[in-house]
Amino acid sequence: MGYNFSNRHQLTLSSEMSHWTVGVAQRSPNIVVSNLLDAITGNPSLTPTLYNNVRANYQWNVCSDLYLTAFCRYNRWTKPIGEVYTPVVIDGREMMLQSLEKDGYYAELTYGMSGSVSFFDRSLNCWANLYGEYDRRGGKNRYSGNFVRFNAGVNYYLGNFYLALYYNAPRHSMSKSVRMMKSPSYYQLGAGWGARGLNVSVTAVNFLRTSTRGIYRECIYGNFSQWVQNYGRINSWGINFRISYSISYGRKVKQDNGPGSTGELGSGILR
Repeated sequence: MGYNFSNRHQLTLSSEMSHWTVGVAQRSPNIVVSNLLDAITGNPSLTPTLYNNVRANYQWNVCSDLYLTAFCRYNRWTKPIGEVYTPVVIDGREMMLQSLEKDGYYAELTYGMSGSVSFFDRSLNCWANLYGEYDRRGGKNRYSGNFVRFNAGVNYYLGNFYLALYYNAPRHSMSKSVRMMKSPSYYQLGAGWGARGLNVSVTAVNFLRTSTRGIYRECIYGNFSQWVQNYGRINSWGINFRISYSISYGRKVKQDNGPGSTGELGSGILR
């Protein structure tokens, strides 16, 4: 539900309660040997997880070129499905068996603000998001953390040409199964041109980075711990070149000649 105090102030509230279903593989009693050290099995007694969500969002249209938004969201999973590791012997070999059980809870509280401002008859648009998050895992595997996230972008339009800059700060997070996840910063500088169905863009991604280090994940359980560091060329610098052309097929075509948050261009047919 929502309420407009005036044409400049709007408040919306939403809530959800649902059951997260259990996959067939998660309930399978079969034991699958993954490698020389690990094996996986399901749990036939698993039942759906209860999920609750409450969200409040407030938008203030300061003027035609300035928008501010504040929000708060709370998510909770009651007795989510978690992983359990047990040392076993399979075919005479000592292995670690991964099974599943419902235990404890997982809660997320997210809050923050975002804003967008335009200049020069909306030829220049600047936007930014800043929000914090508190996560807590209860039960046998307990952990919690506070995190801050930030991203921003600038778009400039000159006729059919545009320039775009996007930045996503390094971030820490966690989930129902991951105790800690670290993501490096991501940024891109792009330029493009679009008219009459033809779009051309060039984007430089992470142009100041030479490291190939990507996302880091840390999982710690009672009998098992795992640390994963991803490396890949995609995490380093690169240049993307894109050409696209939209055909109307005799219908009106809606075209977006500007950049999105990832620099991609889109179009669609209006029926």
